[in-house]
Parts: sequence; C-alpha cells; structure tokens
Amino acid sequence: MARPFTGHAHLDAARELCHRAKSVKQLRQALAVLLPLEAGLTLEQTAAVLGRTREATCRLRMDFINAQEGRTERLRPVSTARAERHQAQAAALD
Repeated sequence: MARPFTGHAHLDAARELCHRAKSVKQLRQALAVLLPLEAGLTLEQTAAVLGRTREATCRLRMDFINAQEGRTERLRPVSTARAERHQAQAAALD
C-alpha cells in the first residue's frame, strides 16, 4: 500500500497559488499538491496530468510544501540523486 500524501495543512495555500500563478511552474506546484489530495489521483496519475515524471512531480510537491514550512533547501539535492541513479545504472551494466 502506498504511503498517504502529505500537504493537507497547505491545501488553502495551494488553492491560492492555483488562482494567482504567474508561471507554469507555480501552477504545476499547486496542482501537484491539489490533485492527489482533492481528486484522489496517485502520484503517477498526477505526473501524467502535469506532463512530468513521477520524480519531478514529487519534487514539485515537496518544493511547495517545504517553501510553505519555511524550508528553502532540499534535503537531498537533485544533482546528488541523479548522480546516484547514474552510478547504479552503470553498476548494473557491469
């Protein structure tokens, strides 16, 4: 069973951002929070709606939630995650 979505405390802020978004990224962030919590979509379904990968959609959600909670730095930078993924793929080919 999948882990339940977080972000319930930030639904109002996500709705607000959805209405006042000035960029596609802001709109995607708001929808990445709203769709799973209000429409019951899975992360994969939300990613398909947004036209992004599951991982990118998760980052959108977490970036929005972290910003709402006053955290500006990612716990694990994208470049580190990407490097680890490439190392794992290279090791699998050997």
